[in-house]
Amino acid sequence: KSFFFKKSFTLSDMCFWNPAEIIGDRSENLSFSMYKYLLLDEEWNKGLELLGYKKVKKTILLRFGNKAYTEVETAFLALIPKEINKKTCNKLISFYIQKLRLKPELHDKIEFDILNTCYSPQTEHKLLELTNILHHKELKIYKNSLINLTKNILDSFEKIKTEDQNSFLSLKRNRQTLKNKIKNSSTGKK
Repeated sequence: KSFFFKKSFTLSDMCFWNPAEIIGDRSENLSFSMYKYLLLDEEWNKGLELLGYKKVKKTILLRFGNKAYTEVETAFLALIPKEINKKTCNKLISFYIQKLRLKPELHDKIEFDILNTCYSPQTEHKLLELTNILHHKELKIYKNSLINLTKNILDSFEKIKTEDQNSFLSLKRNRQTLKNKIKNSSTGKK
């Protein structure tokens, strides 16, 4: 199967959506299928896209030998600000994959210790490691995109929170409606 990033293909059972912790190291077929269908086929990226990250229309969950894995390069792509062009994305992903290979103990901390997913007090220092990877203009665009993404999230916090709460309330109502239908169908009520 062809994936976004052609230079490497990395699988992890601990990074981003962490299948080993969520559905177990060797999950049953139903657990894997539900996790993949409900979250990791498409839904996993929608919330990120709303925050300002790249749109990715593919699953990041794969299964080999009854073991679930996250496809790391695609996860990395999804955590890059949407303004970043493909050429810069490729450079960043190559760098981040190499960094992960040198520090495999960080598989469960990619959002914090491998990638730059927002602008924070540590960002200036972390961007220094990219000076040999990105041209000055690319680095400036990347830094500004992280600043803008972070500012947008903070400025939109109340809106994001309200939308999330409304989604949870809708889910709760739909769940209760379904439970009532099941209960009524088992008792013969309409």
